[in-house]
Parts: sequence; structure tokens; C-alpha cells
Amino acid sequence: MADKEYDTRIWIGAESSLLDELRPLRNAIEKDLNAYLDRIGYKNVLKKWRLVIILRDDDLSDEYVRKERGDDIINFSLKIPYAAFRDGDEKQRKALIYDVILRSLDILEQRKIKHLEVIRDYIEKKKAELG
Repeated sequence: MADKEYDTRIWIGAESSLLDELRPLRNAIEKDLNAYLDRIGYKNVLKKWRLVIILRDDDLSDEYVRKERGDDIINFSLKIPYAAFRDGDEKQRKALIYDVILRSLDILEQRKIKHLEVIRDYIEKKKAELG
């Protein structure tokens, strides 16, 4: 019996003292990526992957990955280097967000989630466009 497939979407949240700087960038990237997934009719065994970006100048929050029991939702909490984001321009900040999305894809691949290449290719293209 084949695994059920869903219209997979990403949700990006944040735990940060730089929310005003991060929010518009993460919202734009999330909207763009989900629009791309809609355009290509992307489906996968995941309903949603939730990515919480940890952007803090302390070590009070740990990274983690959890799959919700009984659900086809995976939760990530992954760090972006605080100083690099704080001191970066808009392009550098977007690149850091794309990097953390790529890290989440690496973890999904390690967990044997398939058909992620189309997302990886898109994210790498968007990152390359930043120059």
C-alpha cells in the first residue's frame, strides 16, 4: 500500500530578539516557496514542515527535530548565527534563511523523506539569485 500524499507546505516561525528584521524576510520566503509548491502541484508524505528559526544571542534554546505522533507533520527548531544575521544586509539575511531551509531538507532526507530535490533545486536557485 502506497503512503498517502499531501499538498506539502512549509510554515516558518521564529524565536528571536530580531523579529522586526526577520519577520518580513521569513514571511516573504515562506509565501514564495508555498506559491512555488502550489504552481508545480507538489505532493509528499508530509502535510507540513514547520520550521522555527532560532535567532538569539544566547544559548538558551536548543535545536530539535520532532515528528508529531500520528501526524504527518515534522517540526524543526534550527539556529541561524545571530551575529551574521544582525550584521548582514538583506541579501545575506535571506541567504541565512535559505541555508536553514536547506538544513531542514538534509534532515528530512536523512529520515528517508523522498522527492525533495525539486524543493532543494528551487531554494538553491533563489539563493544563487542573491549573488
